[in-house]
Amino acid sequence: MRIEGIRQLDQNFYDTIVVRNGIIKVNGKLLDTVTLGNSFSESLRGKSDEEIKDAVIEYFLRYNRLNFISSEFSRINGLMFYVGSQSEKLLIIDNDEMSESKAKILRRYISDRDDFLYNSCASTYSINTNYSNSSSYNTTREGNLRFNLARESTGLPQYESEFLEKFINYIFGDEYIKVIPRGNKELEDGVELVSGEKRVIARVFTKDLMKKVDEHNKKCDFIKKEKEEAMKLQLKMEGF
Repeated sequence: MRIEGIRQLDQNFYDTIVVRNGIIKVNGKLLDTVTLGNSFSESLRGKSDEEIKDAVIEYFLRYNRLNFISSEFSRINGLMFYVGSQSEKLLIIDNDEMSESKAKILRRYISDRDDFLYNSCASTYSINTNYSNSSSYNTTREGNLRFNLARESTGLPQYESEFLEKFINYIFGDEYIKVIPRGNKELEDGVELVSGEKRVIARVFTKDLMKKVDEHNKKCDFIKKEKEEAMKLQLKMEGF
């Protein structure tokens, strides 16, 4: 397999990697340095084209935290799968829905996003649904955590639906969620999901989000009733 820009890979100093039609193109500036030890290109010797492609993708994943994935159609390249990182590096591969490479990338994206959610602190969150097959997350200039979920014609993909449930459970725990319309025209439209001091902004209150909020509140009602019944039983046993 031909690799254009192999020296940029050896230096791990590049902007974009494109894997398409049996060719790997690496774009980025070269550093005026000397590579010490075994280079990445040397590790590819004797490998098949498929093994080289897998090694390059694994190399990208090893040194990048993923924060963006998207399937997009280009008149020139057809349907491609875009993978972005927090270090602003970009990987582009053929969008083969059945490929193990894409499945591996998706698993890594899910893991990186979960880590971001569980290990970041913020007073305000936002959760939004894209009307395209693009998913991303980031920290805004104000320090808020923002999540944009991919959407298909039939609704949220399974991995997004599972994340939405994890997101709501993590933010609100067993607290009831109030849905408040946003009336300030200077702010984004949509609603706020509020419980105590916790706040999540949703520009569009979609059916998917509405369903998860309803499920969460029903679970909270169930837990509240269980606690009340347990308290009644305890008081009865104590003779009250």
